[in-house]
Amino acid sequence: MISVEIFGRVKHAERVEFVCLDILQYFMPRTTKTIEVEVHFINTCDDNASGDCYGDANEAYINIARSSYNYAYSFNEQLLTLCHELVHAKQFIKGELSENGQVWKGVDMSLIRDLKNQPWEREAFDIETKLYNKYITIF
Repeated sequence: MISVEIFGRVKHAERVEFVCLDILQYFMPRTTKTIEVEVHFINTCDDNASGDCYGDANEAYINIARSSYNYAYSFNEQLLTLCHELVHAKQFIKGELSENGQVWKGVDMSLIRDLKNQPWEREAFDIETKLYNKYITIF
């Protein structure tokens, strides 16, 4: 069973919750364990990121920034970031990415500092737009 809770001010919170559940069920269609995902819409994320995610095999915490570097993200930009971070949630829950965010599918990747070369980021960037395009029409 997958549960999703949305925290903070966000347009269409019920639809956002539906999108999260649908994406996670797509990634893990046969899961029988209890998984909890919290999505927090906050003013800013650490390091002025547009979003971040951390978790383990049973839960994931996602933060989506409303702004960074004095730039206010549109709802569509926040939704795209959410799609990206949901990929990371899947990676944590399925054990593809370690809790410390440095071991990818059993291989220590701590020496790879460039975001674009980290395999978990490449996967998230590859999938985010496809997910976004699938769900943007319901808003």
